[in-house]
Amino acid sequence: MLSVIVPTLNRAETLGEMLASLEHQSLQREDYEVIVVDNGSTDSTADVVAGTSERLGNVRYVWEPAPGLHRGRHCGMIHASGEVLVFADDDIEPSPTWLEAIEFRFRDTDLALLGGNNLPKFSGHPPEWLMNLWNCFDDRFGRSFPPLSILEWSAGEEHFGPLHVWGCNYSIRKSVLLEAEGFHPDGMPPELIRYRGDGEVYVSKFVGDRGLRTGFDPNASVEHKVSVSRMDREYFRRRGYGQGISDSYSGLRSEGDADGDRKESLLERAAGWLRRHSRKRRLGSEANGVLDSMYQGYREGFAFHRGAYASDSELRAWVHRRNYLTDSVDD
Repeated sequence: MLSVIVPTLNRAETLGEMLASLEHQSLQREDYEVIVVDNGSTDSTADVVAGTSERLGNVRYVWEPAPGLHRGRHCGMIHASGEVLVFADDDIEPSPTWLEAIEFRFRDTDLALLGGNNLPKFSGHPPEWLMNLWNCFDDRFGRSFPPLSILEWSAGEEHFGPLHVWGCNYSIRKSVLLEAEGFHPDGMPPELIRYRGDGEVYVSKFVGDRGLRTGFDPNASVEHKVSVSRMDREYFRRRGYGQGISDSYSGLRSEGDADGDRKESLLERAAGWLRRHSRKRRLGSEANGVLDSMYQGYREGFAFHRGAYASDSELRAWVHRRNYLTDSVDD
């Protein structure tokens, strides 16, 4: 049994399209369940799920109003009947073989984590600068562009590590996720952005640190929608801002304090990452301007989080919680 867990918030239209695509899965419906976790929607999400449930029969709706993507993911895990949890975004369209491939691969009891391609599905014609950035990351292993969570892998599984498995298409053995004590905070609303963490990255690092096996299967691939709102410079600045917060959080959990030297190394790493990939080909002024905006956002997000951590005792306690399985920001 697979449990497909789809956290969602006020995206009834894209959720409906994602759920409709499940009608074409090659895996028999009795071999998987779908749990849609409503993270506090005020739109027609419940009606969309109800309509899909009438057609498919294996779709359940669960209400979890506490803010944060991690709360939606954990709620889905608690309600899941399956031994394998398939976490998916509400804006993907899976290939017909998606679940069949996942079910087959997890017959190998040594497999802990599985990923596939996250191919871009652009809304309309993407701007040239965006395609330049996407193509910039093309190498002998394939292409990956973390700011948009898109990946096209062409190398063998031996080169595919746990940090290549991203939350939009994230299949993990339930026992492994419980051993890791769940996900870290992610997907926080703007007013609670200081409580953002490193999400599934923590779990992927846990898998790697324990020497557990990660797999890749091209038949377990999805298309990840790239909306018009994600094709502008401001989106990339916000994306960098969030990543700065996440990196600050990760560093503080591992350091135990706000070490100035560690801060500098994180910023240098981010700058080096951008410079290294910018040099691979002539990107053009627009693409480089977008990268500059993302890095500026990164620095601002990192500085914001370190400042909030220094002045807010509640945030310090939040950052250093053992796990986030049941706790919410308001606890």
